[in-house]
Amino acid sequence: MELKRVLGSDSRSATAKAMELYGNDALIVSNERISGKVEVIVAVDLEHDQFQFLEPAGIDTRGRVNLPTGTTPAATSTAHFGEILKGRMGEMTKPADTLPIADVRANSKNSGKNTGENHNENDSDRQELERARDLVDMLRGEFAEMRKELRISQQLSAWQSSPGNADAVKPAVQPLATALLEVGVPVGLRSLLVDEILGLDNLDQAMSVVESILRRSVLREKHNPMLLGVNVIAGPSGAGKTMMVARLAAMHLRDGALQPEDLAIVSYSDRRPGAWNQIQLLAAQAGVDSYRVTDAAMLESLMSELTLRKLVLIDTPGVRVSEHLNAISNAVNKGDTKARFHLLLPADSSAATCRRYLDQPDVPWASLMMSKMDESTQPWPLIQALCDFRLPVSFSSCAPAGIESLTAADTDALIGLAMSNLPLQGEPMSRFDQTSMAKSEADVPTLNSSLNRQ
Repeated sequence: MELKRVLGSDSRSATAKAMELYGNDALIVSNERISGKVEVIVAVDLEHDQFQFLEPAGIDTRGRVNLPTGTTPAATSTAHFGEILKGRMGEMTKPADTLPIADVRANSKNSGKNTGENHNENDSDRQELERARDLVDMLRGEFAEMRKELRISQQLSAWQSSPGNADAVKPAVQPLATALLEVGVPVGLRSLLVDEILGLDNLDQAMSVVESILRRSVLREKHNPMLLGVNVIAGPSGAGKTMMVARLAAMHLRDGALQPEDLAIVSYSDRRPGAWNQIQLLAAQAGVDSYRVTDAAMLESLMSELTLRKLVLIDTPGVRVSEHLNAISNAVNKGDTKARFHLLLPADSSAATCRRYLDQPDVPWASLMMSKMDESTQPWPLIQALCDFRLPVSFSSCAPAGIESLTAADTDALIGLAMSNLPLQGEPMSRFDQTSMAKSEADVPTLNSSLNRQ
């Protein structure tokens, strides 16, 4: 694939220009307002002939894919990325008897020196392979979601802005509808919000209605800031689960709720290089004990030794999340001991990522934790997820590496962040008075039932 840049006066014209230049199959990767214009980045499939310029530089592109006998290079020009990666993964996981004799001897000699070290290396390689597969699945889901949203968005935009449509958005409220489109509000949430402001002829009133609807559609239940028992932190790779565990331990000690001997941090089946060292360092910084287990049997044995601990925080890997959580549940849920599972998502998570982790009926999430709050100014996919699943939020953190940056999460603050960063054209946000609602919250419908039907 190759990325192309298209500029337009607004998002609609830039998207239309991209479709005209590169066809309806072109994938819109991102759009962003730059210097008064909208920049659209488009991913375009490359033809096989376009790779030929790499060969004079000493790069043999023909060796990138194992061609079956009798297959020409032109026949493989449409090979999917996932198929190529799957082939590479198969090469990485070839059994030892397919290796050259010299490699087998070398491996046998090394294994005689340090069997435990090689076992750890194999576990690490296996987890990296799982992480690569998980990344491919995530990318496929993201691309499918983007294509779906693009098609629906084009249809809705044409209908809602049609001059002959009696239910079209009024000119005074059009900046709000345009802003919701430009910041990437998920199409289901955006269409329902726009439907609620049809017929309104005042921008401040429309802003009040949108915010009131969002506040009533998310669960505003206050989560207990005090964690007790066994609490498991799960989520995608790179979300900051290890740092969140350390921050939770430090917060409970800082507030005086618990003493260091009351806490324990457990790293479960995380074989990434350096992961255990990071846990040890953060646990030492917080002043609590840390333990490492590789499977459910070891965890069950360890939990029998930690029965006197008031709080046990379990850090999990970002791959095979559902499988690991089920194993932890079977190992921990004995008698009166019940593990509570908390989902950690970055504030800038996409709609596909939110749905992928939240829509798991086998995992009873106790709360949603949010990380990287300072890196996201448009947390709209996370807001739609909270409208769909009505999960209580518990804690939020910022990107700095310190273990002190942890606060109680607040859905009102999350919605306020999203609303305050809407790029309304020529309308300063200071005009929007959050205390003057055009409709009382009791009269404003919620979006949960409607969103679940999307």
